[in-house]
Amino acid sequence: MPPANPRVSAPALLTEEWRERIHAPPMPAVRYLAINRVTARGTLRYGEHRHHEYELILVERGLYRAQVAGADLSAGPGELVIVQPGEVHDDAFVRGVVITGVNLRLIAPRVLPLLMRSGSPRVRPAPEGTAALMQQMRKVAETTDLASGGLLDALAGQLFWSTVAAVLPDHRDPQWLQRGADARFLGALEQFFHHHVNRRVAVDVMAKALHLGPTALTNHCRRLLGRSPAAAQLAWRLERSDEVLRTGTWSVEAVAAQFGFANAFHFSRSFHQHLGYPPSHAAVGELRNQSGSGKKGHRSP
Repeated sequence: MPPANPRVSAPALLTEEWRERIHAPPMPAVRYLAINRVTARGTLRYGEHRHHEYELILVERGLYRAQVAGADLSAGPGELVIVQPGEVHDDAFVRGVVITGVNLRLIAPRVLPLLMRSGSPRVRPAPEGTAALMQQMRKVAETTDLASGGLLDALAGQLFWSTVAAVLPDHRDPQWLQRGADARFLGALEQFFHHHVNRRVAVDVMAKALHLGPTALTNHCRRLLGRSPAAAQLAWRLERSDEVLRTGTWSVEAVAAQFGFANAFHFSRSFHQHLGYPPSHAAVGELRNQSGSGKKGHRSP
């Protein structure tokens, strides 16, 4: 027996389907490149070298001195140095200094701005757990296990995003802040739609629930989704109903009622206008019946 009503699975914070509609790209993937631990047993200098990827340097012992992007800096134990792609790095060591550096790459479908603004401080307290995380990365890097590559990418991602979270907002590039705000807004909007999947909600009620004014909500929706809040909610309900219909379990009438449409005619008209095909084409069970093969689908809950 099927359940009494079609069920709609809870959405992730921000689905790929909705993320594609943001002007910003999806969150970039983090790829591990290398990890190196340097213990200075005397005076040591690497000289100027230009970075093509990010490097995060944790100072474990002693006073680390370097020049990054033309600025002199020093960092002590428990502090993290951030070097960004394209920057020139020159570091020197004296006896007793110990550091661990992790090189990583960001992969995204579009060009990303650098994490930090030009001239912002590159030395900051390391996020809690950074030393243990790097130690774990060193151990994994010494293995040749099939899973080690994926695990290193995951650990590098944890290291990078914890560093991003620790960077003060006024030191981040403005585009990173805007993209984060957009993602949070769309995630909250989709959660709201999920909890009101069976009815249309007035814009002022929607705005209040999202702690925005109606005008601000409308502006956000038009900028990110290209449609009004009401049209965005309708589109979300129709796309979720399409998913349910494709299971082949429910009739058009049952899905229309579950998603809060007055009747199947109104639902079918809205569905066709938005998705470009009638709901009967999405109902896999009905297509099987039309072809004369397969078991007859449920016509009602």
